[in-house]
Amino acid sequence: MEFNTIELKNKDARAVILTNYGANLLSFKIGDKDIIIYDKEALQNKKSTGTPVLFPTPNRVRDCLVPYGDKTVLQQKNGTPREIHGLVYDEPFLVESKTQTEAVLSIKINKDSHLYDSFPFECTLRLTYSLFENALTLKYEVVNESDSDFDFGFAFHPFFAIDDTTEVFIPANIMLDAIGCYPTKKIIPTDEAFESLSTNGRNAKGLVIDNDFTEIFSSPTLKSKSTSIEINMSEDFKHLIVFRKIDSPFICIEPQTCSVNAHNLSKEGFEKANLINLKKGESHSGFASVLVDIK
Repeated sequence: MEFNTIELKNKDARAVILTNYGANLLSFKIGDKDIIIYDKEALQNKKSTGTPVLFPTPNRVRDCLVPYGDKTVLQQKNGTPREIHGLVYDEPFLVESKTQTEAVLSIKINKDSHLYDSFPFECTLRLTYSLFENALTLKYEVVNESDSDFDFGFAFHPFFAIDDTTEVFIPANIMLDAIGCYPTKKIIPTDEAFESLSTNGRNAKGLVIDNDFTEIFSSPTLKSKSTSIEINMSEDFKHLIVFRKIDSPFICIEPQTCSVNAHNLSKEGFEKANLINLKKGESHSGFASVLVDIK
């Protein structure tokens, strides 16, 4: 597959966005310092890398089944059931506008869309990427153009570069206990699950993790000898998914509006599911900003 990109520039800051594959923020760097990274082989193999955009069912959906009101839908694309990361992370987006420092991209779901069977609501998802000298802001907007209300979740999934000195701080009171990455509805104090992660922080390369944290009380940070990164978010981002595999040169800190498997957990009455309900004719927006201080 040939990937199409656009580039934003602001003095020493650079950002590259894929337009025909999920409006993915592929990379973000300041000078020669990598902040958000991607793996070329993973991209060619259509694996998660860079900054996938997850909508309307971020993270996982048990058995690929999503309840919408009194109807349960099999989430699938091109006849293949889809369990993870929603419907748009591999879709082409329209570039609505672009300047040197900002780009606006969008995707529509309507009755003619191949996504409509899995998300039977007409809507527009609009993304705005704004690049500053030492920061990048990712804004999303969902517009309900359907004749009914709908519930959705949204997430950015950035892959942050780390080194041996990187310390990660996740300011969340609790973690959702999970079996096979699916929440059990049991909650665990964060520092009981990962000692000092929400207080003093932990060395990022010492973590092997794939968990859902909530009750966020501050901004998550990554600090190394050379760089400090702070992630500021709008209040609708109620969850942080933290992911790192053994020996990987990255850690994912994912601002997410809802829990893993949120539609099913919400139907079961789990109060930490945190789906967003969008009324017909209305819109909802939020943002995440990555602030960088290079020492």
